[in-house]
Amino acid sequence: MLPHSRKWVPVLIPAGSFLVQAGDLLARWTSYAVRPNIHRVVNPPIEVAATSRRISIPYFHYPRLDLLVEAAPACLTEGRRAARPVVAGEHTFRRQEDDKDAHGDSIEEALAAAVAAG
Repeated sequence: MLPHSRKWVPVLIPAGSFLVQAGDLLARWTSYAVRPNIHRVVNPPIEVAATSRRISIPYFHYPRLDLLVEAAPACLTEGRRAARPVVAGEHTFRRQEDDKDAHGDSIEEALAAAVAAG
């Protein structure tokens, strides 16, 4: 999705490449020189799923939970304001709670529903 718009655009990834998606904390470290993105993975249609070469492997890496994340001095160029500093753990837990509130259930409830559904 383009910044400040609700328009999705296709992303062409050259053969043999990897797509790495930046998150909120990396964006803050760079004062948004590296933009965070909305991550959505959609399964391929059933008729092509078995032969699809697309693989999505989520890997989340966080800094120490007590780390103060603030703009790197090298990223404070003319015209770019520093992002507001945040404590990594507080930010991460707040994002998880926001996601839980947006979807109306907790991780535990979602797992219980998945198990019940078989």
